[in-house]
Amino acid sequence: MGQHRRTFTFAIVLTTVATLLWTADYLPLPVVYPEKKREPETIPWRDFLYPSFSQKCFAYEGTDAENLCCNMKQYRSVEDIRQCIRGLAQDVAMVSRSTPRTSLPLHSTQKNKEEQKNILLKNRPLNTTNWAFIGDSHGRYLFCAIFSHMKGPEFQCRIPDFQGEWRSLDYFLDKLPSCRYKGDFIEIRHVHSPFTLTYYKDQYLTNLTRLMRQWENNERPYPTFLVMNTGNHWMRYLEPSYLRKGVKAAGKIFEKHLLSVAPLISRLARTATVIFKMQDDLQVAYIRKPKVKSFTVANFREYNAIYRRVLKDTGVVFWDSTLPLSRAYNQECLRNPRHLEDTLLWMCKDVVHVGYILWNQYADMVLNAACGQRMSNCV
Repeated sequence: MGQHRRTFTFAIVLTTVATLLWTADYLPLPVVYPEKKREPETIPWRDFLYPSFSQKCFAYEGTDAENLCCNMKQYRSVEDIRQCIRGLAQDVAMVSRSTPRTSLPLHSTQKNKEEQKNILLKNRPLNTTNWAFIGDSHGRYLFCAIFSHMKGPEFQCRIPDFQGEWRSLDYFLDKLPSCRYKGDFIEIRHVHSPFTLTYYKDQYLTNLTRLMRQWENNERPYPTFLVMNTGNHWMRYLEPSYLRKGVKAAGKIFEKHLLSVAPLISRLARTATVIFKMQDDLQVAYIRKPKVKSFTVANFREYNAIYRRVLKDTGVVFWDSTLPLSRAYNQECLRNPRHLEDTLLWMCKDVVHVGYILWNQYADMVLNAACGQRMSNCV
């Protein structure tokens, strides 16, 4: 009996050792859905205020993400958007009635000039909600994913070619899912509510001074919620410097520009919610012979570091919750390249953009923050 017990015990030990040796060659699988949600104290306060934009608030599994800090709503119908806009109109009416106005100084001097400008901004009539998007084609695709839900005669649009005329949003809806409009400006409005949605093409963020002047002079709707991005075109523009001198040297040129516009961004952040979109992973970085050699993982990381370093004290909200999704999307395209022309959910032939399987999720991240507490607890 003792002999059998010893033999059995020895067999278990051998099996255990063999199993450990076999699994030692593999990395441990990541814990995608933790058993316990993270405690709020571990999340930076600004990330916790806007949990749909914080990577720390998500658990990721491939191209899917679950928010652990709030219950994110999925926006899938025009009624969802209508409900959001109705709630925003009520919020605007309440704020307009309750916000006290500040008196201007009696005499204008150089010393109080900046003070007067800030008071004028604070006294701006709060009668319209304007979501604005500034940046490159990545901002445009996000813009398209959001307005794709705005169906019905109450939604109208205008572009410079319309010479001030408002037309049915069907002009753009009929072109979806393609999102290739090359113009500099798109404005969308809800006919019966104080709501506008605007897109400004500014790949290098070099037009902010002009835009600020237009907003402050009421030539364009002043943003109440602003999403901006830049990076891809700078990498392309600085490719010669990148190839000659490397990531850091080329990055310094971009950093110098970002430093020059940081005061403008800070000024915007005093009167509006400003979201700064971090640089996503791009499929082009994994191609052996890319047309643009400066689209590299090292450059993506460098630019994201520059954003945080330069803009950390401006009041912007950094949006990094998309980064793991973009990496998973690109890896899936490398394993199983597919391009669905009818929906563009997957568009692996386009190596510098992701597909709508992610754009729709990105749009939900924005809408959960922009639509406010009437729609979800993600603000």
